[in-house]
Amino acid sequence: GVGRVIGDIPIGDTPPPRGIPTPRGDETGDHMIIMASSDEGLTWTEPLPLTDYAQPHGHLLRLHDGRILCSYANYAQPYGPYAMFSHDNGQTWDKTHTVQLALSLNCYTGWPTSIQLDSGEIVTTYAVTGYLEGEGVSLMVPGRGDCVCESVRWMPP
Repeated sequence: GVGRVIGDIPIGDTPPPRGIPTPRGDETGDHMIIMASSDEGLTWTEPLPLTDYAQPHGHLLRLHDGRILCSYANYAQPYGPYAMFSHDNGQTWDKTHTVQLALSLNCYTGWPTSIQLDSGEIVTTYAVTGYLEGEGVSLMVPGRGDCVCESVRWMPP
């Protein structure tokens, strides 16, 4: 049968809200939208906002209990990887009960990806990249290990 397909797309060409600094010159306004398809991706619904400004790099995972987990990066304070849940197959998202998975010194954490273990625990891995403060220049040098992968193991609420 035909199932429901959910897709997430990062976008980055909208101006940031007033009072929120741009994390990097090339990522102004990053956030995610969500679209759904009931015909295996032939047609899609109109895009709806999934995350707010400075919350890109989402990863979707259906949990054992049927909820959908979206793990994403937060480039606004407090920085770090976050998670939110949908209890209705992606129709709506509980943005009032997000989970901060880890705290980062700067905004350059990204690409969180989650898996669920048989125990029900979640393991979320994400990248941390060093940048020169205020310069937007990467400190990452191939072979030096300036970009690291961190993981957090947690139990969903």
